[in-house]
Amino acid sequence: MLDKLTEDVNSLTLDQLCNGRASAVVVLDNGSKYIRAGLAGHECPTAVLQTLRPPVQGKEHCQSKSINNNQACEAYPIKYGFIRDWDTMNSLWDSVFNESLNLDASTSKLLISEPNSNTEASRLKMLEHMFEGFSFSSVSLHPQAALTLYSEGLQSGVVVESGELCTQTASIVDGMMFPSASKFMHVGGQHLSEYLLQLLQLGGHTLNSASDVDLVCKIKESICFITTNFKRDMKLAQETTYLMHSYTLPDGQRIRLGEERFLVAEAVLDPALIHKEDCGLADLIYDSIKEVDVENRRKLLASIVLSGGNSMFKNLPSRLEEELESKFSSHNCKGLKVLASNNRQNSIFRGGSVIADVMLDQPHFWISKSEYEECPRRSLKKLVTG
Repeated sequence: MLDKLTEDVNSLTLDQLCNGRASAVVVLDNGSKYIRAGLAGHECPTAVLQTLRPPVQGKEHCQSKSINNNQACEAYPIKYGFIRDWDTMNSLWDSVFNESLNLDASTSKLLISEPNSNTEASRLKMLEHMFEGFSFSSVSLHPQAALTLYSEGLQSGVVVESGELCTQTASIVDGMMFPSASKFMHVGGQHLSEYLLQLLQLGGHTLNSASDVDLVCKIKESICFITTNFKRDMKLAQETTYLMHSYTLPDGQRIRLGEERFLVAEAVLDPALIHKEDCGLADLIYDSIKEVDVENRRKLLASIVLSGGNSMFKNLPSRLEEELESKFSSHNCKGLKVLASNNRQNSIFRGGSVIADVMLDQPHFWISKSEYEECPRRSLKKLVTG
């Protein structure tokens, strides 16, 4: 669907579309680790910026042994989807809009992803920054889970978003989200990177908890995977070199990983491995679906949509399908399907790109600057009732 929408646009840059400062319809996805932004109608974001601020000098860095500690070594301006440092985010947005995209915001529209359970105060604060700070002509706010479904051309399904700091689910039927079905797990990409770092240190590798965090993340993303048979692969790793893989560090040193390759990713399905009391991902999805009335569960089972960078592990879709089929074995779960696009780290952006492009000329979809200036709170209700 997206290819048809963007066939004539994807090859153009902003400067080619609009001479000089660009007027555009922009999509902004604010994540804990990355901000993704670009033009509506494009499949991939034009700008991807890290949100992490460097640690304050003189402060003691977090150690890998403190896996139970939810605080990151760096300060995240966004945590669990909610902005907690507006000044830092404002600086990052300025870089995105004025440097990466070279926008004329006063003639541009902006669609922003937001947490599935965002507060009115946070939404009003966002409008304040975008209208008063950047002078956008129109703004629209939409839940991340809904945008993920749009990326697959769906209005019903279970969205499983696994990002940097957490994993969460949302069940949506015919465009309506069920708040009681939203589930949360304190396991994300950062926790798995910390776990891999700990395993490597226990294996005798001299990696630093603070300076090597990006390197460990790259190792995790390149060679770690979800096993389809944990007991079998553990036996293989302990008795053979079949699963052994070498990774060359920037200094030329080579390290070899065996069982670490699947132990790290297994923590998504079994958080006890990293000393978390949360239930595993299959249980999280099961609990989310069980919160919805029986007649709508089949719609949810048919479209379990993975999203986020921490969902990119090889074999995760098939392993989840197997575990969920077992859990729903007494519920006639024919048609259960886990959907996982190849670039699902961009699913939220891609969904926003689709819907913003389709709804470009629909006034009820956008809050205009004049509507905001007349009454901010009333303008916000437009998105709920419009």
